[in-house]
Amino acid sequence: MVIHLYEAVQDIIEQLEIQSDPADNKTSVWNKVISQISERDYLDSSYCDIIEKFISVYLDKLDDDSKRHLWTETETGGWNSHLAVQDIHIDSIEMDLEVELLDEITRYAWDETGR
Repeated sequence: MVIHLYEAVQDIIEQLEIQSDPADNKTSVWNKVISQISERDYLDSSYCDIIEKFISVYLDKLDDDSKRHLWTETETGGWNSHLAVQDIHIDSIEMDLEVELLDEITRYAWDETGR
């Protein structure tokens, strides 16, 4: 299964949009993220933790080849494009993907707020 970075980010955001905020069941986690950024210009670490959990669940559903392909579309994967992706340990790729996806998702949230 080939998954692209933009699709992965959108898939995770969709899950955050349907997940109720643990502090307020009337709103979604994603809406709370957007609200915090709009109002405070920062995001509480508790919401970063929630996003990271969703990223982890998402990555667990992908096979190793899909993770490798996705990694090649990240900034880290681009820097290491001279390496054979098959030679890089999958645990390293997963760690990179977690960081890169968190960065992409939070960047998307900041863009959505116009900041």
